[in-house]
Amino acid sequence: MDYFESITLELESLKSRVNNFIEGQHHQSDGEWKESVLRAILKRYLPDNIGVGRGFFVSNNEEPKDDDSQYVSSSQIDILIYDASKPVLFQDGDFVIVTPDLVKGIIEVKSTIGTENYQRIIERLEKNSKLHRKVAGRRAFLGLFSYEVGRLPDENYLLQKLQMNSKHFSSIGVNSASIGRDLFIRYWETKPLEPQKPHEKWHLYQLRNKAQAYFIHNVIEFLFPESVLRNNEVWYPKRGKESYKIGEIENINE
Repeated sequence: MDYFESITLELESLKSRVNNFIEGQHHQSDGEWKESVLRAILKRYLPDNIGVGRGFFVSNNEEPKDDDSQYVSSSQIDILIYDASKPVLFQDGDFVIVTPDLVKGIIEVKSTIGTENYQRIIERLEKNSKLHRKVAGRRAFLGLFSYEVGRLPDENYLLQKLQMNSKHFSSIGVNSASIGRDLFIRYWETKPLEPQKPHEKWHLYQLRNKAQAYFIHNVIEFLFPESVLRNNEVWYPKRGKESYKIGEIENINE
């Protein structure tokens, strides 16, 4: 079996096992467990100085009003990737509260992505990203991961919403998204295989049973680009994914 396909099928198997136990009666527990599965798999690949938890980042409020808190906080983050070599504000198991300088990745995890929740989720990601960039002065990985794909008007809808939100929030936006097992989105600042050429586009790929594995490896690449790209033939399938591209859209952020 293909290595990438085996990662995706492992995720699906674990998800199905939970569903069999709880029989759809505990939706919150079901969702939290799915987040913990992805966190556990990411931890397998990342070194000890990279923390993978859930929680918030908090910074000082630069413009407090009389009745406002002195702190400003992100919304709750399903998977918060952070620098574990630095002190955290609070930690209890996987739950952490950190300062923005520690944040390396922000990931939303959903059971299903469709028209009923896609817009809301990417707006939430963009708001957290905008707050982080304002305080930390740099980008963190921004990702969306779903186990299943729901109702969509068409696949280009996924790209169009990313473009619209990126323009609204004046950002590059989502780095990578896995929409079910087969649909994968990646943002390319430079042209694939031609890193000297600016590109600034999202590509949408149809990757049968491999989208979720590509997502995981893209997280790793974002955090450790030099190591991954130097050993690209080990980290990614030899054929690559560009031949599976089914759509692209330009970032028109002004």
